[in-house]
Amino acid sequence: MDEFFFLLLLAAGLKALQIEGPSGPLVVQLGGDVVLPCYTQDPVPLEGLRVEWRSDSDSEESLVNVFQQNEIRSDLQSPAFRGRVNFFPDQISRGNFSIFLSNIRTEDAGVYSCKVYTDQDSSETTVEIKDIERFVVIGAHHPAVASVGEEVILNCSVDSHIPIHLLEEVTWTKHPDILVLLFQENETLSEASSDRYQGRAEFFSSEIPRGNFSLRLKDVRLEDTGEFICAAHAADLSAQTTVLIQQMGFSSLQKCILVLCFIASSLAFGLGIPVSILLWKEATTRRVLAMYLLQAFCPNLCMFIGFVLWSKEGLLNEVVVCAAVIFARPLILMKTAPYLNTLPERLVKEVKRLGFPLHCIIIMMAVFSVEFAHYEEGTFGLFESSTMLITIALLSVGAVVSAKYACRTFSFLCLVLCNIDLLIMSLHSESTESPAMVTATSSFVVGMVLLFSLQRHVFQLKPFTRLHIGLLSAVVAVACIFLTACSVFVGIYLGNFVNTWKFQFTAGIYIILWVALVLVVRRQHKNNKDRFCAKWRGLGYMCCAVLISISILANGLLYVYYIKDNMKSKDSSGYLAVMALLHIVPPGSLFVHPRKIPKIPHFILYMFGASGLSIVTSLTLATELILKGGTGGQTLPEMHVIILPFESLYIVVWLCLQIHDFWMRKKDRIKRNFEDGEEAEPQAAAEGTELETPLTKTPKP
Repeated sequence: MDEFFFLLLLAAGLKALQIEGPSGPLVVQLGGDVVLPCYTQDPVPLEGLRVEWRSDSDSEESLVNVFQQNEIRSDLQSPAFRGRVNFFPDQISRGNFSIFLSNIRTEDAGVYSCKVYTDQDSSETTVEIKDIERFVVIGAHHPAVASVGEEVILNCSVDSHIPIHLLEEVTWTKHPDILVLLFQENETLSEASSDRYQGRAEFFSSEIPRGNFSLRLKDVRLEDTGEFICAAHAADLSAQTTVLIQQMGFSSLQKCILVLCFIASSLAFGLGIPVSILLWKEATTRRVLAMYLLQAFCPNLCMFIGFVLWSKEGLLNEVVVCAAVIFARPLILMKTAPYLNTLPERLVKEVKRLGFPLHCIIIMMAVFSVEFAHYEEGTFGLFESSTMLITIALLSVGAVVSAKYACRTFSFLCLVLCNIDLLIMSLHSESTESPAMVTATSSFVVGMVLLFSLQRHVFQLKPFTRLHIGLLSAVVAVACIFLTACSVFVGIYLGNFVNTWKFQFTAGIYIILWVALVLVVRRQHKNNKDRFCAKWRGLGYMCCAVLISISILANGLLYVYYIKDNMKSKDSSGYLAVMALLHIVPPGSLFVHPRKIPKIPHFILYMFGASGLSIVTSLTLATELILKGGTGGQTLPEMHVIILPFESLYIVVWLCLQIHDFWMRKKDRIKRNFEDGEEAEPQAAAEGTELETPLTKTPKP
């Protein structure tokens, strides 16, 4: 009796084997994967353990998979499940007997039983696959082949139990993430396509109700080489397929571009050798001058045509900006040429005065045309763009006219205002600091006006006529208008009228400073006794020159700060390259051709500009075209990121040489002024010798 009671207590202390499964039927996707749960809460010893998975999905029961004798017996599987079903081996000892079923088929629907046997007990549970949803995207099995300029069809069909009009979206993208075409909410949204595929990609509308989302790609380009992904989404289901366009050969147009690149580099290098010899010998015959001009114009003409042809393949901003830089380059080459003074006198005069302003304006209008094109995309309004266009056009005309009549300071200030206009326009839709940007840049403009006025009319004793007052007052007025517009913007668009007084106060300060300077200078010119002696005028002149240089540098750093800090949707590196060049060119309008520059640096610089820049440009375009044909994507940065820094370097070195020339010719005169401390009458302006005019006039012998 005691032994029987002990056995009852022992049996009561043992837990029965209890296998658990899912709480309800499973819904799976055709072609997808699923885990069929089967587990116990307590670990089970592997010795004597046997797990059987069976299915009644067919007319007779099939063995799905078996675990016994501490191993998985895949050899006992039914052929229908062989290679598609697996246990989780490292989880079996912990009581997890679930299986992983891959590549779901229609015939997999049904009830699955999980039976677990141990030496002491056995238990089972069932799992039902109730519905198998069809959601499969099928593409082409072979790569598509097309020649450049032709049309190609990329196959993609959606096989699903879900009606087509209930699909959330179907997208075609070019690897990695360039949107080619979008079907969303039962509508094709062509406007959502990337710029490079606008007007070139379309669905077969009549085939969409049948699930056919094949893509017709017209006017195939080299950049289309590579992978295209067709992806469909509906509720929590998604599927995709990949279609490949194989590498294509070059079209006749692209072959023409390569030929032009080869011709340009050959001309630049071939003419560079004899031209360098003739320049070193300072030859100036008519035949030699013709060779000089051929070197300056022909390679750049070839590259300009090449970039115009590249417009079908390249990005809008790189094509327009690079073409404008190449088109304007001969102006700078002639302006900086050692042989300039041997050309016809009238041509020499126009190049000296208008070379830098025209060069800057051509590039500026190209950049503006790209920005203006964005108004359709909502980044900038048509009214605002038109206002900016009128402003830049007026300032450009002012810069050219003032340079034509030797008002170089006013020409420089007009170009600076154009740059500020472009910067505000480019960052208008992205910057939250537009008011602060307008205040900072307008302060720079007004500060430059004050410094130039002091340098020219106080320390150089140049006449301060009504014309000078009117022109410089116009510049100050533009700066104040910028501040007023900013005040209106903050008050109306941002709904913040509290802080608008800051802009009005700043504009008032500008006006007070300018009026005070005008009164002081006019009084000084009327009363000769108030004039400074030569010693103090020399010191004041140099201080103004240093402050002007510092201001230009500080303004450039300000541009960099606002572009890097605020530019998000655009490529900041590309825009930095453009704005750096546009910031460097205007100071060149303060100079004309110098009288004396060291021969060797001048010779090296000009040959770099005449031959080196053309070779860099041609190699960049040819390399981009060839690599693009192999990868189908953009392999180099935007080309103006490569080309424009070399252009900027050329102009910076030229400005350094002119500053060197100015300093070498002025240091002796300044030294004499300090040593003698005698009054000297201002020297008449000699064209092309310095920023504006010399300090003093040397008495005639």
